[in-house]
Amino acid sequence: MRLSSHQSAAISGCVHRVFGPGAQVVVYGSVLDDAARGGDVDLLVMTAEPPTRHQRALATLQLEGLLNRTVDLTAAQRDVPGSAWVRIVQGRAQPLDADSLHASTKSEALFETPSEFEGGFAALRSLLAGHVPARLAGVVVKEY
Repeated sequence: MRLSSHQSAAISGCVHRVFGPGAQVVVYGSVLDDAARGGDVDLLVMTAEPPTRHQRALATLQLEGLLNRTVDLTAAQRDVPGSAWVRIVQGRAQPLDADSLHASTKSEALFETPSEFEGGFAALRSLLAGHVPARLAGVVVKEY
């Protein structure tokens, strides 16, 4: 998995703050391939209650600011038959929890380079000031 334990903990903490402590998050897509480069972070969040658009948008904005990477977040209610997409994702996903946290060959820093830190910090500063950075302006909230 191309996420450090600090990045995984940041994802888990954000998901639990936004969706509640019972939310479960799994990661799928290219971020699971240690040989891949770049790409976004694909997440599926399963909740006890139906997730709202507000929760999806808030979590996406916060995670993109924290990780300084594009986040593709799908959220669905647990124990409710989901869409075909959710079923496909569940079959290819890896849990993101305390038992599965591990870093690949990367360092344990949340940001790998000073420029990643500065970019993430600038995005977070903009969010706190009420401004949406241009790269986040097109965030799409998906209904499943």
